[in-house]
Amino acid sequence: MKYLYYLNGLVLSILMYSSTIERFTKIKSVTILAIVGSIYILITFFSVKLKKPNKLDLIFIFSSLSLPTYYYFHFLIFGSLNVEMFIMLNSSIIIGLITLINNHDYFINGLIKGLLLNGFIVSILLIVGSIISGDYRNFFNIVDYLALGYNLSLSFLILVPAFAAKRISKTKAILIVVILFGIFLSNSRGAVIFSLLVPVYYIIFIYNNEFNKGKLILIALFVVGGLTGIYNLFNIESGLNRLFEFNFVNVKDDVSTFTRILIWEDTIQEIAVHPIVGWGLGNDLPNPYHPHNFILQILYDGGIIAFMIWAIILYQPIRILKKTKNYLSRVVILGLYLCFIYMIMEYSKSHVIYSARNLFIVIALLIGVFRTKIREKNKYRLLKTIKYV
Repeated sequence: MKYLYYLNGLVLSILMYSSTIERFTKIKSVTILAIVGSIYILITFFSVKLKKPNKLDLIFIFSSLSLPTYYYFHFLIFGSLNVEMFIMLNSSIIIGLITLINNHDYFINGLIKGLLLNGFIVSILLIVGSIISGDYRNFFNIVDYLALGYNLSLSFLILVPAFAAKRISKTKAILIVVILFGIFLSNSRGAVIFSLLVPVYYIIFIYNNEFNKGKLILIALFVVGGLTGIYNLFNIESGLNRLFEFNFVNVKDDVSTFTRILIWEDTIQEIAVHPIVGWGLGNDLPNPYHPHNFILQILYDGGIIAFMIWAIILYQPIRILKKTKNYLSRVVILGLYLCFIYMIMEYSKSHVIYSARNLFIVIALLIGVFRTKIREKNKYRLLKTIKYV
């Protein structure tokens, strides 16, 4: 049974990367999602022993299922529904709920190893593409910074505590260097900023004697030095321009930001017309000028009613963090919480929230880790991949 849990963790790691895989392989993300998602659900059916849900489980389940229910009744009454967005939202919710009941030490172990392997492969492709064409996007035609940046950032987050331990294997050392190169070459501002924040986060929150804080400081210096050195080495001016593109003196000189501001102003005016129930799920999609902000998107599509349901879901990580007292659990939860914040920041300025299956997965993992109450006695059995748990 434990091997099925482990296998399901590996399968989930592929699901979290499906958007990135689509852009490297040209296989549609929805196809990957359908095939791999079916395998994920099937393995869960044969491996998981259901336990009595607690209060957090029930809140997450009820609020998640309330979303498609509300949007469907909105469609019945007002006749507006984007079927593709509805399917994407339901897929994200189903994967999140399945993850909620999958939290087992072997499952998490398989998930982490899968994420590291995927992050390593993607980083190699980024490096190869940059060497061959000077810009990996010309070689691999991948421009989804959220999918790319989030996946690489999550891999980096997993590796940092292992690298900070007193002893580190050559394999992990190679992994962290390769993935760092991938982050620097990805042109993802979120990934670069995330890679700078992660070592700082561990320096602040990890004070156990098993950790060598000097290595953490070296990692931080390596990231800062590597950021400058690699961009100069490959002369990727677009990377630096993208990282620091916002013009604080004159917003109109920053086309990307100025366009978003205009879109937000128009969206707010549209929301004011139907503030309670909105215009219908995905009413303005697909559209390059969609709100580019998850709060405005939710209010535009479903009004205040939909916003209140989403607020319950997105509040769960904050609630868990406040309730977590066990030190070891808190360290793991803080790491997942950092991923949650990163995604919220990305969805605040771009992307469509209905495709955010990783968001539902991270919240489900947070609830699962909190529920299992990880103890010091099983730290080496739980996650053999990284040394602090």
